[in-house]
Amino acid sequence: MLMAVYIKELSDLEVTYLTRAMASGSIVDKHSTGGVGDKTSLILAPALAACGCKVPMVSGRGLGHTGGTLDKLESIPGFTTSLTNEQMVEALKEVGCCIVGQTANLVPADKIMYSTRDVTGTGDSSSLIADNDDFVDPEIKDDDEYSNAPSVHT
Repeated sequence: MLMAVYIKELSDLEVTYLTRAMASGSIVDKHSTGGVGDKTSLILAPALAACGCKVPMVSGRGLGHTGGTLDKLESIPGFTTSLTNEQMVEALKEVGCCIVGQTANLVPADKIMYSTRDVTGTGDSSSLIADNDDFVDPEIKDDDEYSNAPSVHT
């Protein structure tokens, strides 16, 4: 299936269905397409937060030969990308952004999808990068500051 999607991209509706199928509970997400440009997340999150946006990002490990956003961040001594939902909410309230990794409770299907995309050569398929803005954690979504922030899709 991954190779078929890679060859013939999914429609917007199909991406929506894939995103909903992958969701297990409430999730918060922003994805980069990876590669050389994946450092954009490191600049984008704090820049948008400085403009008043709330920017929760769930990032991934390297696909193929490049290190992913999480790999880059975890090269900083003491930096952690494993946050609980409560820690994410607190970070969003305090600084307006966070970049975290997938966990057993946060986008659990993402780990399987990432590793499978890596070994099947389908890592750069934009259709396989689910946009999970519709699945924001209720604690975050109910926060007045978050719910009034503009939505930014990259």
